[in-house]
Amino acid sequence: MFEFLSKLVSRKSVNPSTEQVAAQILQKNQLVEDKQKTKEQERQVYLQRITANLNNEEALLSLLADCDFADGRYLAAQSIVTPAYLERALQLVRNIDKRAAKLMQARLDDIQAQEQTQQAALSLLQQADSLLSQELVLANQLIDLDKQFAQLKAVSAEMSRNFESKRNALQQRMNAQLTLQRELLQLMQEIDQQASQASFDYEA
Repeated sequence: MFEFLSKLVSRKSVNPSTEQVAAQILQKNQLVEDKQKTKEQERQVYLQRITANLNNEEALLSLLADCDFADGRYLAAQSIVTPAYLERALQLVRNIDKRAAKLMQARLDDIQAQEQTQQAALSLLQQADSLLSQELVLANQLIDLDKQFAQLKAVSAEMSRNFESKRNALQQRMNAQLTLQRELLQLMQEIDQQASQASFDYEA
């Protein structure tokens, strides 16, 4: 296109008005091309600034607010992870960048779910402690505790180890109770047998 217009402008046979129009079109296209190059250079500089601040959420939030192209906003958004900054970032991009807003919202939802899981796990650990403080542990109580803990997703390794330790202690307590119950039952049977034998001997 540019080459055609350049030839058109340079031809002697072209009348002045046509030559002027062609020159204006050529100049306008050149300006557009220069503007695009400048814009691309600015984008690259901005991306470099974002990359240089991937570990600085305050700086990323500022860059996110000033960024006028989607790829830059998304690059900045990818390294924002703490709840306070996620909330602020979501407010900035909610109405201007659906992709970045979706990322912010998904991370906030994940954090909320993790906090809920944490609270639920803590509650079950407290239940386990309460059972350990009782004199008698029932089988259905232990089954219910296991069932509730199994329903939790993405429990931390530390929480899992803590629960397993308490659960093992409860199992040992219940096993000891069962052993004691069997011994008592056996003793009662022996007493009954001795009583029956004594009664028979007396009658005889």
